[in-house]
Amino acid sequence: MIAYLSGKVVASFIGQIILKLPSGVGYLVQVPPTRTFMVNESVDLFILEVQRENRSDLFGFTELKDREWVEKLLKVDGVGPKTAAQVIYVLGYEGVSSAIKNNDVKTLSAIKGLGQKTAKKIILEIKSKEIEMEDLDQQDKTTWQGGVATSFAETLSNLGYKRDEIVRVISRLKAEDLWNEKDLSGMIKQSLKYLAKK
Repeated sequence: MIAYLSGKVVASFIGQIILKLPSGVGYLVQVPPTRTFMVNESVDLFILEVQRENRSDLFGFTELKDREWVEKLLKVDGVGPKTAAQVIYVLGYEGVSSAIKNNDVKTLSAIKGLGQKTAKKIILEIKSKEIEMEDLDQQDKTTWQGGVATSFAETLSNLGYKRDEIVRVISRLKAEDLWNEKDLSGMIKQSLKYLAKK
């Protein structure tokens, strides 16, 4: 499963790019239609790979949080990969989170392919979980370091990596003095580079 790609743009279309890796392999990746990618631009993308019977679609996100929110949206019955990605491409994870917290059905249902019924379902199913997570984050700041380590491990696990791979990459980050509790996203990016070379 492809979880992260780093390379240069060799062709750019509305909502799609062809990303060429240093190995020479090129991937067609879905990207935000409002974002302009320039040819020869260096791009790092977190990838959500959706496999079908005869094809594999890659959805790219510059922020790890955006990819994580697509995963959350996909757990809602009736929300498919294209719709979930479109919601994030248009609103970003912060916009979606805000709409859910404020019960803003109008903003969510304005997304192409997402009606009011599904928008309401998204709010109902995700809102309670998000509030619970925020409460847990604020309850005990003394466990923050452990929380970061847990989030790090869960993120890599959700990306398809096994426990021994995660333990190994944590050890390498700490050995190379790259373990930074304040930069979870940066550590994930570095880990994915290590894991891609295994």
